Amino acid sequence: MDEQLLQNLLDKYLTGTLKDQERDHLNKLLQQPDYSGLLERILYDELTSHRFEGEGHDRVLSLIQENIRNAIQQTRKTKILQIRGWAAAAAALILISTSYIFFLRTPARPVVTPVAESGADILPGGNKAILTLSNGSAIRLDSTSNGTVARESETNILKTDSGHLLYQAASNPEAVAAFNTLSTPRGGTFQLTLSDGTRVWLNAASSIKYPTAFTGKERRVVITGEAYFEVIHNAKQPFIVSANNIEVTDIGTHFNINAYENETHIKTTLFEGSISLKSDHYNSLLKPGEQAQSGSDSKINMLQPEELNQVIAWKTGYFNFRDADLPTVMRQLERWYDIDVRYNGQVPARRFRGELPRSMTLKEVLNVLREIKINYKIDGKMLIIYN
Repeated sequence: MDEQLLQNLLDKYLTGTLKDQERDHLNKLLQQPDYSGLLERILYDELTSHRFEGEGHDRVLSLIQENIRNAIQQTRKTKILQIRGWAAAAAALILISTSYIFFLRTPARPVVTPVAESGADILPGGNKAILTLSNGSAIRLDSTSNGTVARESETNILKTDSGHLLYQAASNPEAVAAFNTLSTPRGGTFQLTLSDGTRVWLNAASSIKYPTAFTGKERRVVITGEAYFEVIHNAKQPFIVSANNIEVTDIGTHFNINAYENETHIKTTLFEGSISLKSDHYNSLLKPGEQAQSGSDSKINMLQPEELNQVIAWKTGYFNFRDADLPTVMRQLERWYDIDVRYNGQVPARRFRGELPRSMTLKEVLNVLREIKINYKIDGKMLIIYN
């Protein structure tokens, strides 16, 4: 087994200088089972070495993630590159440095070693929501059959075969709209198509209040928590989203609003089109890739592509952390697993970077956190963190 050869080829792979012939050679090496463990050790040593510091260290993490993703995607597309040993190592590998933990995003669940712990495991969240009609009656959509759910003010409300909620309004300009509210519990997400065709994704512990049909001069909805919008633009009938102390007006756009009460800022992120944003602190026009933070230190940031991916990771089924502290991580776990977190003693000073599938159970996630000495105990729906 030629360790130096593998090291040299891997260095070229990570820096993007690997030639086609060398790639073939590297793939052949990684098909051999003996090289799987060696690869894992080399990547671990790469991160825990002091060759890269600060931003350089972050670039190594991003480069490893991007190159392995590309290799796995290329393998799926061509069926020619068989990087079996590499893919197996990537699926199980946890790369730890002094202040970051990095998770490789793979098609399959990560391999997690069970931890001896009493108490039942807590399953991840799923497609769950409650629809509250104008008369106050509530419908649990996760236990409701597909088809017509209700009819209000000449609008049919349907649950589609894919489990989404769809509003079909009658073409009657004199119809009086009723107001509905769609709410997700902790541990729930849901997708909604409004009567104008605008699509909305609700994250856990969120809600949206909206009319069954848009009949006035504007289309206005109110949200709590977090939601992603793909708005059908209509210059004659602007679409306005209210969230706490901000108003977002679309100009043909896709955007995400994070307005949880226990977060420090309301974050509005634009992906496509443009939006007008009003708050107590500013009145601005956002461009694609920009994020406005409404709070005591309100500002507008231009985000990098990986940061944009982080914003909507929840929508695609992932946790994505970028230099996040432990309380930030735990707030997301509280909302997705419907738990409460308590700290016994001082909050451990840990920071996290990377991705995990939201399909993992709570104990699977906690097993990973335990790798960097996060000690915990589960007591029913209470997660207790020890320093």
